[in-house]
Amino acid sequence: MAREIRQSLSRRSSGALSLATALVLSVPHAGLALPAGCIDADPASQLTAITGDFELAADPDDPAQNMLFVSNATGGSPAPQPVLIARLNGKTGVMISGSLTTVASNFAGYSNQNGPEWMRTPEGSLGIIYVDADGVHGLYRSAHPANWSDFLYDYAGRPAFGAPPPLPDTTPGYYPADPAHPPAEAATILQYQPPCTSFCFGAYNAGKITDLALVLSPLGYTTLAATLAPWDGYVYVSACKIGTNVCGIYQARIDGAGGLSSFDQIASTGLLRATDLDSSMHPVAGTPVLFTNETPGTFTIWQQPGSGAQLTSVAKVTIPKNTSHLRSAASATQVVLDYFVRYGVGSGSYTIPVSANGTTLVVGANKKVSARSSGSELDWFPAAAKWGITYRTQTKLTRCWVTP
Repeated sequence: MAREIRQSLSRRSSGALSLATALVLSVPHAGLALPAGCIDADPASQLTAITGDFELAADPDDPAQNMLFVSNATGGSPAPQPVLIARLNGKTGVMISGSLTTVASNFAGYSNQNGPEWMRTPEGSLGIIYVDADGVHGLYRSAHPANWSDFLYDYAGRPAFGAPPPLPDTTPGYYPADPAHPPAEAATILQYQPPCTSFCFGAYNAGKITDLALVLSPLGYTTLAATLAPWDGYVYVSACKIGTNVCGIYQARIDGAGGLSSFDQIASTGLLRATDLDSSMHPVAGTPVLFTNETPGTFTIWQQPGSGAQLTSVAKVTIPKNTSHLRSAASATQVVLDYFVRYGVGSGSYTIPVSANGTTLVVGANKKVSARSSGSELDWFPAAAKWGITYRTQTKLTRCWVTP
């Protein structure tokens, strides 16, 4: 959900920790015909009453490579509510019966802005970041958890007791955005929404965050979009020179004190404005793949040989103007971009795969993989060695295998 903000910038309850038990007492799914390759991922209807914004990630500490599900409880209310997790079978994508667990009681925000997100610390601990009334909070496992559901600690490693405090530098109104996918081991996260004026990056556990627009405007730049780079502490920025409207892609380093320690142009886009960015490290080439959406209707796929190096344009893909929600993910051999065409002829979910021959990137065909044009996400299921799209239809959680 949080990738949306790259395109456009314009409480605890005494009974909360037992809510997971109550939520599974729901009516079974009605029988609905599913597309080919799709299955009911929740046949026991354990997730039926959970209507918040969900995310999936492969469990990095699970030898069986099961998938983890996280969501807030209620989609339409900002009232304080639980954060819940569950396990999905890594080979089938089906929820493992009895795994639904409440781990926190103090989510408070709107799911249409963003729900909980997975992250991973530099030490390898898996974490969940989410919004509360006083900003962004984080809940973490140890680096070697005894149990998959042991999200027991706050950002400083202290017992959280189901209600961790806010991160050191956050503000009421801030939401977390999703990190690189799957979550990379990194301290830097993105927070957004007012009073952040654009994109606010910083370490989750120390220092001050950097509001890019506040830093770049005095230097003569308008900030259009930004995303995390594969190196911790670095970000990619789309910006234009004020007064000339000449634009480019920049690599910046967050200084941990509210500013930038470097800001270097790594590509020129001329008068084209890159209004959406996303990046992933390529597992074969060992270099970043950067995707940019330049109005009016072109994706550029870039390769960067190393940190600070100039970008090389690998391919350009023509896309509809109503494209949004760029989100890339990596398998063992590919980086795949997933995006939505929101409406009109051809609406749905599309992919662009990027493989590699050594260090040379090979861009595959732009392909429609689902009729879903919102609310779904593409993930690599390592235990199944397949790409899967997961989404809700009314109260049904559906998993579909797809080939980008």
